[in-house]
Amino acid sequence: MGSAVLPRGNEYLPVIRNEPIANIGGSILVYRGRFEVPLVAALSHYGRAPVN
Repeated sequence: MGSAVLPRGNEYLPVIRNEPIANIGGSILVYRGRFEVPLVAALSHYGRAPVN
């Protein structure tokens, strides 16, 4: 996901608190490490859930 499309909420706070190790093409930030983002995972699952 490009840095320009990150939501403005706190979901990605564990990621954006860290400095990226690289910047590709001026829009893709590269991070190294493991980041716990359970709210992002929950929102992803919610968005893919079938609607009956």
